[in-house]
Amino acid sequence: MRQSQSCAIAARLFAKNVKYPKPVEAYVAGLLRDIGKVILDTYLKDQVEQVQQKVEADQISFMEAEEAILGFHHGQVGANIAEKWHLPGDLAESIALHHEPGKATINPRLVAITHLADALVMMLGVQMGADGLAYHFSQEAMELLGIDEEVLQQLMSELIDLLEDEDAFKN
Repeated sequence: MRQSQSCAIAARLFAKNVKYPKPVEAYVAGLLRDIGKVILDTYLKDQVEQVQQKVEADQISFMEAEEAILGFHHGQVGANIAEKWHLPGDLAESIALHHEPGKATINPRLVAITHLADALVMMLGVQMGADGLAYHFSQEAMELLGIDEEVLQQLMSELIDLLEDEDAFKN
């Protein structure tokens, strides 16, 4: 739960920084980006344990291990849920492609924001899994949003301050 809220806060921070016109939409995208993991944890608990073991044994990302064990990944499951809930297509896309922002076609900026927020939260170690250090920032996403290393460092510092403020989790 805290990781999802942290990602939502990070996505809103990124959105405001790059003047994305819908920071609340970015917040929701960050909040829901891993909804597929919740579904998988609920209905495929044994297989998810196998995925976790593969992540640790092979030192690969959670998504790569999901595809190897399940034949699909949590982003795809989450996007299917978003469609069933009749969420807008760009939210479903941000859920589906938050690990693959270069594939976005509906709203590449929202997907890039969600990707960068997710990677930043993972790199900060907010309830990090075994693959937490395997995450990276897509250079393509950074370029699309006009974010360089200096801005990224600034946003990281701002996010750390926000996450230390318990009131940030009430919005």
